[in-house]
Order: sequence, then C-alpha cells, then structure tokens
Amino acid sequence: MGIKVQLIIVLIILALIIFLMVFFLLTRRVMAYMMNILQGACTMADGDFSHRIDVRYHDEFSSIADSINRMADTVEAMKQKEQEAEETKNELITNVAHDLRTPLTSIIGYIDIVNNMPDLSEKQRSEYLKITWEKARKLEKLINEHVQLHKNQLWRICQ
Repeated sequence: MGIKVQLIIVLIILALIIFLMVFFLLTRRVMAYMMNILQGACTMADGDFSHRIDVRYHDEFSSIADSINRMADTVEAMKQKEQEAEETKNELITNVAHDLRTPLTSIIGYIDIVNNMPDLSEKQRSEYLKITWEKARKLEKLINEHVQLHKNQLWRICQ
C-alpha cells in the first residue's frame, strides 16, 4: 500500500505540473495581449492619441482594444477641431486688427490736423471734422460687421 500511495501522490504532482504548464502556455498569449492593450492605453493616457492598439482576435479583449482605438480617434478629431478653431480665431483677430487700424489711423490724422493747426479756417476745420465723423461712422460699421462675422464663424466652428 505504501508504494501505491506514493505512486498516486507522484501521479497527482505530475498531473498538477502538467496542468500548470498547459495553463501557462494557454494563458500566455492572452496575458501578452492584455499587456499590449494596457501599454497602448497608457501611451494614449500620456497624450499620444496617434497610437493604436492592434486588434488581433475576435474576443472581449479585442473589443476593449477597438473601443480604446475609437476613443483615441474621437479625442484626436476633437483636438484637431480645437486647433482649427484656434487658428481661425487668430486669423480673424489679425484681419480685424488690420481692417480697423486703417480707418483709425485716418481719424487720428484728421483730429491731429484740427488740434495742431490753429490757423485753420472754420470752413477747413468743419470739413476735417465732417471727414473725421464719416470715418468714425465707417469704423463703427466695420466693427459691427466684424463682430457679426466673428459670431457666425464661431457658430459654424462649434457645430
């Protein structure tokens, strides 16, 4: 009976070792894939949304990898849209500043003439003030147009 018990124990230990080896070999592929998914998710969490995780199989882990990739696509598209909106805003501000600077410089010039030339006749002074008033009205119109244009562009960008 002693040898039979020892033999049974050895067979049980051998079966356990074989089971563990087979289990390790079978789960190694799944664990490697899980680590690949985790590394990809960490890369994206660090801000690299251009990185994609390989979708290798048709299982739950592949569904997770695909979902993470789609999330990265969405975030990347949102970042691109935000960058385009920022560029459009900066271009608009530059254009507005340029468009407003010209009539403003003209207004300042006419006011300087009126203020710094005491020998101007009343007719000339009146004419320069009239021109200044017209330029100021034109500037006001430009400002209103640019504000409306800016609102329309922002509305289009946000959609």
